[in-house]
Amino acid sequence: AEINFDFLHELSTDVCAALLSYSGNLSINYITSLAESAAEVLGDYKGGLSLDGIESLSDQSIESLCKIPGRLSLNGLTHISKRAAVALASRKATTVLNDFAAEASLRNWRLIQESLGDLLVFESWDKDNLPDPSEW
Repeated sequence: AEINFDFLHELSTDVCAALLSYSGNLSINYITSLAESAAEVLGDYKGGLSLDGIESLSDQSIESLCKIPGRLSLNGLTHISKRAAVALASRKATTVLNDFAAEASLRNWRLIQESLGDLLVFESWDKDNLPDPSEW
């Protein structure tokens, strides 16, 4: 079941902690930014999470959100670093980045294409084929 929190326009760490009591998929698509401390708390959520209004996240925030065991939708992201791409690719659950291709930097998009193919919705990303970050 999906719980829609699209009426929220910002997420404090306290609100994120309160959301942890829900189960299922959370939809919070109208926030446009997320503090690293809030992302760290959301990383403990046990369901799926949709944050499609966010255009940019720090590497640390993406790594925190990658801990979520359910579906993670970040359709609003316009760019990610190599470090973030590797973190997203290591997830076992579905990761959705539908709008990512339009605005992604060519270098980072090539990393994802080379590592994961041409799909934009990944049920399972092949982390065995990712380049070693120490070689970048």
